[in-house]
Amino acid sequence: MALAMAYVPWQKWQQPYDFEKGLMVGTIFPDLDLPFLGYQGGMKR
Repeated sequence: MALAMAYVPWQKWQQPYDFEKGLMVGTIFPDLDLPFLGYQGGMKR
């Protein structure tokens, strides 16, 4: 019995951020550097 299935799309290689920029944004991968929009998630009121 399968409990879960995962899908992980392939990503093309990009030049990672340098060390200082990676620490500032929280990732070294430019594709994962997304804005945090806390007001759009969660329960609707």
